[in-house]
Amino acid sequence: MENDSTSKYAVLILAPVGEDGPVLHRTLSRDGLKCCICASIEELCQGISNGAGTALIAEETLSMQNIGQLVGVIEQQPEWSDFPLLIMASQGITPDRTWAILDSTKKTLNAKILDRPVLARTLLTAVRSALRSRESQYRVAEELIRRKETEISLLRVNEELESFSYSVTHDLRNPLQITKMFAEILSNECQESLNDECQVYLHQILSGTVRMGSIIEDISALTKISRQELELIELDMSDMARSSVAELAAADPERTVRVKVQDGLKAVVDQRLIKVALGNLFSNAWKYTAKVKEPQIEFGAFEKNGKRVFFVRDNGAGFNMQYAHKLFVAFKRLHPDKEFRGTGVGLAIVERALKRHGGKVWAEGEKDRGATFYFTLPET
Repeated sequence: MENDSTSKYAVLILAPVGEDGPVLHRTLSRDGLKCCICASIEELCQGISNGAGTALIAEETLSMQNIGQLVGVIEQQPEWSDFPLLIMASQGITPDRTWAILDSTKKTLNAKILDRPVLARTLLTAVRSALRSRESQYRVAEELIRRKETEISLLRVNEELESFSYSVTHDLRNPLQITKMFAEILSNECQESLNDECQVYLHQILSGTVRMGSIIEDISALTKISRQELELIELDMSDMARSSVAELAAADPERTVRVKVQDGLKAVVDQRLIKVALGNLFSNAWKYTAKVKEPQIEFGAFEKNGKRVFFVRDNGAGFNMQYAHKLFVAFKRLHPDKEFRGTGVGLAIVERALKRHGGKVWAEGEKDRGATFYFTLPET
């Protein structure tokens, strides 16, 4: 084989013995193209395996056996590859015969038929078009490799973070419990001997341990969502919504909240994860309607672009849409703790749980005018 056939810009030439090969070589070389004359179908196939750009093949060199070899090496190419072939039909023979020969392989080839005699301009245009196609394929392959490497890197980082979170939450629980225990002992047994200022400090210690305990539990929940396997079953989302509201009402019996739940909403989901997701969405709505005279919460669904979209809507504190991108980021809060207490992890848990299902969540709101959280789940 003349020259190097390993370049994705190389043109392989398989032509009959005589002047065809050298003429084609000179024509393409004058235009700055890299060419490789192949003495046999075996050399041509080797050039394809080495990563050439395209192949220029005279139709009379192709027998059924040769075509079988050609198809075999093309089928061994990576999934992203669709090797472009240029077949020069024999002079005086209709291109239909050439297509019939190619179609007999039962394999769809990325081929273009050139009628002889082929003008130099037509030949160069066809070759450059094939090389551009091959270059695009290589760019796609490089992008796929880059994305795969990025995914592997992100997966490794996520696994390390999850392992770190798991270890931290378990290592923090014990010293936190000890701190809380001694603070409670001081509060119960030494309260009379403490002045007012010391009692305030003690109260802050106890409040801090409770808050830290909540943060640890939320981090633990976030980690578990990433680890646990999904067990998908069909569930009544309406019943789950009512159950979530009932739990909130039992924990806060002094409040009266008008709740509307659309009937008959079902989905194929993991019960544990969706219970956590809905629980956090309703808990969020319950909390942010605390300062409204007539609090209202609604759960329902509608069809949009052929997909079902669920929603949880409230008429509470709402939020500024300018900061909507922070809603589902852990520990990012749009309201100060003194106004509405929380750890800033609940919505991150919602987002993680829905993403595990292949769904997504987003929100719309207006300050002091309420908020609506939308989410989707894969259709079954």
